[in-house]
Amino acid sequence: MAMAYAAVWFCFLSIFFNLISLGIAAIRVRPGLMPLPPPRAAPGVSVVRPLCGLDNFCEETLQSSFELDYPSYEIIFCFARATDPAGDEKVSANPKLNNCVRGWTRPATIGSFSPMANVLMPKDYIQHLLMSWRHRSGLVCSMPLGSRPGNRWAELECAFLNTFEARWQYCAEAFGMGFAQGKSMLWRREGGRDPRARR
Repeated sequence: MAMAYAAVWFCFLSIFFNLISLGIAAIRVRPGLMPLPPPRAAPGVSVVRPLCGLDNFCEETLQSSFELDYPSYEIIFCFARATDPAGDEKVSANPKLNNCVRGWTRPATIGSFSPMANVLMPKDYIQHLLMSWRHRSGLVCSMPLGSRPGNRWAELECAFLNTFEARWQYCAEAFGMGFAQGKSMLWRREGGRDPRARR
């Protein structure tokens, strides 16, 4: 009998937490009616895009780098080839970080964004990440959503990314639990200064 009660409570709590998580995700994914305007004192930022080979929709996603509605940003494209020792900096076990390190060393700006080459950035992309920045933040991640899959495996990846993973990452963020999603990130630069503040 105790096992039956335990099973009932397990089912009840699972349904309850799933409904809560669905509600949080539904609130977070509502599209805004208007794009976010740039902040009045817009800090300079770098958009560092690591590139390696050709991705689907590469021209469209990279073109979105030049169409951001933000007054003060630079774009740094980082390339690395395994056959070129001068172009492949080994600072970690993560190939993306190794590829971005040259762009990171530029001292020109306060914040640094690192979207993958296959990320299609909306015009208010920078504003959305800055909106989540706090004084003590070191890193802000943006939850990516998959679109236009090219085959069955890509459809499966989009389904997982857009449902299960997105839902629980939105919940983690809502309850103050940090997570890292490497597709799109805002990093702190210049000795820990706040990227929303002017120099």
